Amino acid sequence: MNEIQREKKKRLVSGESLDGLNPARIDGRIDMRGVSVAGPIVTRTLQTPIGEARVLSGPTIIRNGSWRGLDFTGATLPRLRFFDSSLTDCIFDRCDIHDIRVWTLQCTDCRFLSAVVSGSLGPARPEGSTYYRNVDFTGADLRDTSYNSTVFVNCLFRNTRLTKVEFWGSNFTDCVFEGELREVIFSRDGLPRGQNPPNEMINVDLRKAKLRMCGFRKLNLDRVLFPEDDEHIILDQYPETVDRLLEQLAARTESGWLGVAGLLEWDQKCVGPRQRFGVWSKQDIVAEVGEDGLSEFLGWVQAWGVPRSAQEVNAMDPKDRLLP
Repeated sequence: MNEIQREKKKRLVSGESLDGLNPARIDGRIDMRGVSVAGPIVTRTLQTPIGEARVLSGPTIIRNGSWRGLDFTGATLPRLRFFDSSLTDCIFDRCDIHDIRVWTLQCTDCRFLSAVVSGSLGPARPEGSTYYRNVDFTGADLRDTSYNSTVFVNCLFRNTRLTKVEFWGSNFTDCVFEGELREVIFSRDGLPRGQNPPNEMINVDLRKAKLRMCGFRKLNLDRVLFPEDDEHIILDQYPETVDRLLEQLAARTESGWLGVAGLLEWDQKCVGPRQRFGVWSKQDIVAEVGEDGLSEFLGWVQAWGVPRSAQEVNAMDPKDRLLP
């Protein structure tokens, strides 16, 4: 790392201006591609009777920081801790951003193409919240991340690696999900309950998403566009349909059907207060009871007349997608 890069890093962490460094620019953004805050970092060296001791730093903490117009493509930025900070018009393509934590962050007009991200990206405090507005997460690795009362507006999750991700009370408006979502939880309420506004999911597009073992807790889903493919089942009169399915399975003792019943019981507890439509992945059923079991399941719901095409439901007025 040369002297200018070291000075960039120092000022970046301290929140100082980069003025005077005459930094190179890429498409109008300051070139930060050579910057790494990989730790641990030696902050000072001490001489002791038994030899030299090095004092190592902990995570990189950013307080009241304002990063604007920076290009971090390919940078190494682990263990960042943001407090009351903002990121505006920044590029984090192919970055290593593992073990990140944020408290009250405003992220606007940023891009995380194929970035590797892990940690907790939105543990909001009562006096503030975390916002992602106009953010592109295409191809990013967000596995095992958790978000609490985070706001997403006009964000794109295209082929994003979303596995074991928890969105507790996180609001989505005008957001698009494409590709696989596996073991993802969307919950109306944050943690602890009632501390922040509830999740509403307004104009959320799942038409090209593939849901695998995903859950929706206490959400009506009236302004969510369901997957438009043959891999999902859209069911009308969802609370009543779940109850009937559980009655149908009450006498089934095979392990696979017990697994399906367990999933239904979870849905029964988590159904939205006015939720009319629900969505199931056929592959989730096949994983428990095989193709023959899926055929049996489909036979029941078809006999009750509750399956609907996603295109039909997606074209409905939201008010008609609610139970009275």
